[in-house]
Amino acid sequence: MRRRAAMLAAVAGLAMSTPLRAQPRQLELNTASRAELESLPGLGPQRVADLLAQRAQRPFADWQDLQARRLGLGAALCRRLSAAGLRIQGQAYPAGNAVPQAGASGITGSGSESESASLASSASAASAESTAPGRK
Repeated sequence: MRRRAAMLAAVAGLAMSTPLRAQPRQLELNTASRAELESLPGLGPQRVADLLAQRAQRPFADWQDLQARRLGLGAALCRRLSAAGLRIQGQAYPAGNAVPQAGASGITGSGSESESASLASSASAASAESTAPGRK
């Protein structure tokens, strides 16, 4: 009897020390049904309809493609969806991913403040040289 009680206590202790985390089931964005997508946190009926319309035009290549299509899915929501099991081409949303926004190529002024200040001072210098007395 004592031995049985000790064994039960050991099993109970092991069960208590082992975290039981349910792994989210993986759900592929390019094949998921409307109901499956609506079950994910942050995806309501309208957003799911938009996703399905985009998917019908062309399957999503990756997370960057999803965000580039301007469906209102920012990095925070993508991380949350990925944590809930959403995958694109079998891939989870990359940790720490900062998907570049349109216009972030540096051409449209997305550079640092020091770059902006440098460009402004260069423009001022060029303007001053062209208007200086004695210059043609």
